[in-house]
Amino acid sequence: MKVTKITSIPIRDEEGRVYFFVKIDTDKGIHGLGEVGIARQGNAISKAIDHLSELVIGSDPWETERLWQVMFRSSFFPADKIYSCAISAIDIALWDIKAKSVDLPVYKLLGGPYREKVICYPHTQGNSVKEFLDTCEDHLNKGWKFLRWHQPSNFIDDLESGILEPRKSIKVAVEIMGQVRERFGYDPEISFDVHTRLDPPEVIEMCKDLEPLKPFFIEDPIRSENPGSYNHIRNKINLPIAAG
Repeated sequence: MKVTKITSIPIRDEEGRVYFFVKIDTDKGIHGLGEVGIARQGNAISKAIDHLSELVIGSDPWETERLWQVMFRSSFFPADKIYSCAISAIDIALWDIKAKSVDLPVYKLLGGPYREKVICYPHTQGNSVKEFLDTCEDHLNKGWKFLRWHQPSNFIDDLESGILEPRKSIKVAVEIMGQVRERFGYDPEISFDVHTRLDPPEVIEMCKDLEPLKPFFIEDPIRSENPGSYNHIRNKINLPIAAG
């Protein structure tokens, strides 16, 4: 079996965000689908997929390990985030082909399931503190055990041009989580997403203030360019960090 064609497929949602999927065709009539993990920078992703296609077309889709290395190491410079997203989408599609060719789900090829279920959570939103807390209550009444929201911006009255002032946002974040705990207690687990909007000193300050409120984890507190900073933060706080 050989790869014959790789196509990138952009899909735009109602809010204008563009998602990219990859379709890989083979000479046996089996095709695979993969998804690009970021919702923007579509032109760059499309060009990356076009370039990587030249390296993959004509190859055996079962050779996923070799093809990953070929794609990742095809240039003197390492694959950056755009190329890594494109590589991942192609790799997913190749695994899809492998699974279809033997009539098995991908997880079987990867060694089988580790657990029978996973924890899910809703995204809790609101345009005011009252609306947000009411949404939290609605989710809990529906049986959700987790509450998740992101670094507050719509609760800051004087936010201009989408620019978030870190220290003010930290103060509001602590106040909002405090109100959630005051109203609903400590049974609901809280997942708080910073969306990479803070610097390490600000993250450390915020997490120390949040520790008594016992969030389940703090997600993406800083940008990913310097992963070593996560180690520094981890050594300074007593809260779990989620990143990726």
